[in-house]
Amino acid sequence: MPKGKKPKKAHCCVGGCNNDDWYPDNYKYHSHVTTMEFSNFTTSASKRAIWIRNVQKGRLDFFDPKPGTFICANHFKDEQELSDLDFHYLSEGSESEPETAHPDFTFELVATEGMVKELLLTLMRLRLLFVDLAFRFKVSHSLVTQIFSTWVRFTSRELNWMIMWPSRGQIQLELPEAFRKIYPKVRCIIDCTEVFTETPSALDIQATITGQSSDFKNHTVSFLVAVTPNGAPCYVSPCYGGRATDKFIVKDCGFLSFVEP
Repeated sequence: MPKGKKPKKAHCCVGGCNNDDWYPDNYKYHSHVTTMEFSNFTTSASKRAIWIRNVQKGRLDFFDPKPGTFICANHFKDEQELSDLDFHYLSEGSESEPETAHPDFTFELVATEGMVKELLLTLMRLRLLFVDLAFRFKVSHSLVTQIFSTWVRFTSRELNWMIMWPSRGQIQLELPEAFRKIYPKVRCIIDCTEVFTETPSALDIQATITGQSSDFKNHTVSFLVAVTPNGAPCYVSPCYGGRATDKFIVKDCGFLSFVEP
């Protein structure tokens, strides 16, 4: 593989690969690798686009390699070129067959033990801090952040088909008895929800997502959620900065175009 000066900390940028120089005991070796090494991301104009395209196959975020971006030896073939990504990265002898969870999914994934752990980490993040998860799973804080961001985008893409706008006839067919008596013509129940976010470093973004509270100390994003009378989500709007009012979100997000007069 190409040689590069390895820093004090090197983490493989390939999606799904958890090899991290801070945790050598957790290295996963492919059959052709005897010594784990990390290579600087190529600066060759002729190779860079190929490397980026191959690495991007395993990531759902936008991949923009920096000078401190590295790739481990598992992903090199014949000591020269970056090979096609091998998603049997945690147990190379696994008998699992590649499968896609959705016909629109563009690359193959294998349900390995490591992916199950990553999904568990993502679900635990809804209640725990990144630092706590890094300690529990014995990985770096930055890796926890990368895993969480990747899985949130992945689950959003794979499960968005579950949020669908039902027809008026479907609503009437499944209308609960309590609604039939009091609100027989109800179509959905809407609410603008506000959630807290971390403070962004960019001042313009801070101003955009500053909440409407009088102390202006909290940073939030707001979005509209609609559910059917029997509780199934049927619409979720894009996110808006905390200063956006509920009235503005309802008018601007496009929700009204779904409601027939």
